[in-house]
Amino acid sequence: PYTLSLHDALPISQISQDIFRGIPFAQAPRFKLAQSLNSSWSGTHEAIEPGLTCSGYGTNNLLGFEVGEDCLNLNIVRPSGTKAKEKLPVMVWIYGGGFRQGSINDREFNTSYMVETSVQIGKPVIIVSINYRLSAFGFLFSKEVQSQGATNLGIRDQWKALEWINENIEGFGGDPKQVTVWGESAGAFSIGWLTVAYGGQNSNLFQKAIMVSGTSFGVGSGDRSEERRVGKECMESV
Repeated sequence: PYTLSLHDALPISQISQDIFRGIPFAQAPRFKLAQSLNSSWSGTHEAIEPGLTCSGYGTNNLLGFEVGEDCLNLNIVRPSGTKAKEKLPVMVWIYGGGFRQGSINDREFNTSYMVETSVQIGKPVIIVSINYRLSAFGFLFSKEVQSQGATNLGIRDQWKALEWINENIEGFGGDPKQVTVWGESAGAFSIGWLTVAYGGQNSNLFQKAIMVSGTSFGVGSGDRSEERRVGKECMESV
C-alpha cells in the first residue's frame, strides 16, 4: 500500500488543503496494457511536482505541460488535517477532451474548488483526478491490436487507477467503499463504459457515477474502417 505523510504533500494553507501531485499508479508500456508498479523506495517520496501529461493532439501541446508516455499518475486533494483511515467519501475525476487531449494538470480541472465547497457545506470529500493515455497511445485500433487484447488502453488505464485507489486511498483518509466516479464529455463516456464493462461487475471499485454530457452508448456509428486505416498507418510507421 502507498502511504504519504503531510510532509510529502503540497499544503495550501489559504484554503486548508493538502495536495498530492503526480503520484504514479501504473506503468505504461507502449501499445500494451498498463502494468502494476514494481518499484519501491525508502524514506520520503515527495508528491509536490506535477507528473507528466499524456501525449495527445490539441491543448496538451499548447499549454506548456511536460508531455510524455510515462504519464499514468494521479493527483489527490483532501481537506487539511485529514487522518489516515478517516474514511471520507472519495470522488474520482475523469477529464474530457475527445480522447485526444486533456490532463489532470489543466487548470480547468482544478478540483480544489470542489473540496473547498464540500468543507463549507459540512460534507468534506477527497478528490482524486487521474490521467489516462490518449490518441493512438490510448485508443489505437486494428485487427492486430484486437488480436493482442490491447484495445481501449485509455479506458483500461482508468480501471487500473481505480484499482490503485481501492488499494491505497484509505492511507490518505478516504473510504474505498464510498467512491464516486465523475467526468464530463469523453470522461462521461468513459464512465458509461466502466459501469457496463465485465457484465457490470466492477469489483466494487466504485459505487456511484456522475456522467456529464456522455453515456455508455458512446459516440460514432460503430464503423471501424477508419480506425483500422489509421491503425495500419501507425503500425507501418513505427
